[in-house]
Amino acid sequence: KRSIEPSKHFWCLPGGFLEMGETIVEGLKREAREEAKAKISQSELLAVYNLPKVGQVQLVYDSRLTSKEVEAGDESEEVGLFAWEKIPWHELAFPTVSWALMHYEIKRKCWLPQSNTKNSSALNKPTLCFSNPEVNDSNLFWS
Repeated sequence: KRSIEPSKHFWCLPGGFLEMGETIVEGLKREAREEAKAKISQSELLAVYNLPKVGQVQLVYDSRLTSKEVEAGDESEEVGLFAWEKIPWHELAFPTVSWALMHYEIKRKCWLPQSNTKNSSALNKPTLCFSNPEVNDSNLFWS
């Protein structure tokens, strides 16, 4: 839950701006550490949101916690891990948070491990399982 404006007191995924000379992966790890004292691994790109009205391009990554031990950092008043059915949808800070969660749910439901192969980590990637956040109304890590 954010302790700073904009959208103070609303829930958001950890994130922020890259520092000069910082790679995307370094920025992901730094923001997770600063906002939720969390350590992450295995990050992969989930979505890209072009937001010309606010002059931003947001890269959203699906990352794994290396430990469930998290706590509020300087820019967070509270940190929590929520099951899908417990997400406080009416208390989300920005539309991009909702979009990212919906993209995550689509990925989770559509990219299921194949049970009939020797490699259980193989993905069955669907051909039509995408969502456009600008036209769609439709255990996560928060800060």
